[in-house]
Amino acid sequence: MQQSTTRNRWPFVLLACAWLAGGGPAGAAPSEGFQVSPPAHAPLEHVARQVETNLRELEDARGLALLLEDDRAAAELAGVLQVWRTNYAKLLGSDPELLRMEAQVRALFLENLAGRAGEGPAQAERAAALPLARLEPILRGWLESLLQRRGVAFAEDLELLGQEDLADICDQARSFERRRDLPPWRLRLLLWRFRDTEVKRLYAERDERLGFLSPIRLEVAELPPATGRVLERYLAMLRNLRLQVLRNSEEPYETHRTLDGLLRGLRYMDTIRQAAATTGLDHRLMTRLFIQESEFVHHRVSLAGAYSVAQFLDIAVKDVWLFRASIRGSAELLPQVGSWEELKARIVADPREAIKASCLYFRRVRDGIARRFGEGQSQPDAALLDLLTLEMFSLEQDTMERAQLDAGARLAEVWPPPAAPLELPLGGLLLPDPGELLGRWAELTVRDLTEVSIGEAVYRGRLARLIDALGLGAYNAGTGNLMKAADRRRPYASLSFPLMIDETRAYVDGILDGVDILAGVGRMASGVARMSYDDLRRLADRACLKAGKQAAPSVAGRARPRAAEPAPSPPPAPAPGTPGSDPAAELLKLLGPR
Repeated sequence: MQQSTTRNRWPFVLLACAWLAGGGPAGAAPSEGFQVSPPAHAPLEHVARQVETNLRELEDARGLALLLEDDRAAAELAGVLQVWRTNYAKLLGSDPELLRMEAQVRALFLENLAGRAGEGPAQAERAAALPLARLEPILRGWLESLLQRRGVAFAEDLELLGQEDLADICDQARSFERRRDLPPWRLRLLLWRFRDTEVKRLYAERDERLGFLSPIRLEVAELPPATGRVLERYLAMLRNLRLQVLRNSEEPYETHRTLDGLLRGLRYMDTIRQAAATTGLDHRLMTRLFIQESEFVHHRVSLAGAYSVAQFLDIAVKDVWLFRASIRGSAELLPQVGSWEELKARIVADPREAIKASCLYFRRVRDGIARRFGEGQSQPDAALLDLLTLEMFSLEQDTMERAQLDAGARLAEVWPPPAAPLELPLGGLLLPDPGELLGRWAELTVRDLTEVSIGEAVYRGRLARLIDALGLGAYNAGTGNLMKAADRRRPYASLSFPLMIDETRAYVDGILDGVDILAGVGRMASGVARMSYDDLRRLADRACLKAGKQAAPSVAGRARPRAAEPAPSPPPAPAPGTPGSDPAAELLKLLGPR
């Protein structure tokens, strides 16, 4: 019945349409006896197009145009950006929330730069006072690693452990909870991880606040046609990138990390383009390098003390300063810098100065690689030279950071740092502090050992991965193409040719990334990997009970004040060769790959 009624309505709808089209009643004839047709465009298309954005998005859209080398579009966007920067300058410079976030992130930055200066009892007190809710992701990872190193993939695996392993799980889990009982190296790692997480959180909050304070609404019709087209195009591309970040939030990790870091780095793209052009480098390569080092979070400091967007150590800053005369572009990028300390101060204060100095450092490494091929001999092409430079750059960074970590650990063992510099008067002379001399000796010794052992192992591992990549590329590209490349008689053409094909490069990347995933598939497939922090704590409590120790307070009661507990008995020393017997090895496992 209802269908019949609906069908009967259609003549009335058509009659109404005819009335509207004819400009009056259905029987009224228009002038000259012709019926007036409907408008050529729908009414909504006559509404003026508006673009709603904010100052941060506008700046990032210009950065995206610079990254893609669309300089004409970047120039169009720069004009609009300059107007709105001026309009919002006073508001953004006086907003109390932004000022609070800036002060917080700078305080964390300076605290991390201080490095080992805060070690000792004060460090344990600071760690114990940190909010547990912010530490749970870190502690959960430690608990998961602790259980899986003991072979606990599922809760029932506790039944298979001996008393010694159960007691070790119990004691370490309790130290994670109390935090005062953690060994010094783990305390330092905890404080560093907390500050690093807080810096990233504050960066995200600051960008959100900037977007909230600087709304922009533009009428496209009121803009020059070229500017309107560019604005809509690059804002749409920017929003598509954000969707890609959300879509790749878990897998593949490198895609997510690259795009997420890029969204923070677009604001510095003008500086990257300038510094890369001055030093003769590829701006895309340097952008990806900064994403790898810091994800464009300038106030980050690594566990070894590397700082800023480029993750510099002091030795790298000194290198740039000492050899500046031989580095291409140093005169333009380092004007009026009087000392390496002044250069470091600039890098710490301004991420753009860090980007310039890093391009100079990378150029120095690249020139060194080129010289190793020998003057007058055939040089490798730019792509292979960049690849070799990245290998050497990464090797040097790893070597310096490992040396810093090892030297700090040895010094903490053999000579506690004094509260103030010590000078010993002798015969009218002031002798340097022996602890400082010992520190210099230890650092040089450890660096030499590291270059021989860890550095060589890292380089060999990367070389093996490169060989695997070239072999897979040859397999995918085919021997016929390889023979054609060899006939060109270009240096290394037969090796580098397969990876110059987009399809082959994607094929190789997919396999090598898959190998890394397969290497950790046992951990990903375990039940422990799916547990929350509270579930892992309950599992550790079960280990305490099975080991004959009193269980820690229940998870539900952790928020309530607790009575003072007796000091726990020291955990049994692990036997040589067992997991946990080497703190440095455990530290490297926790740090994971760079």
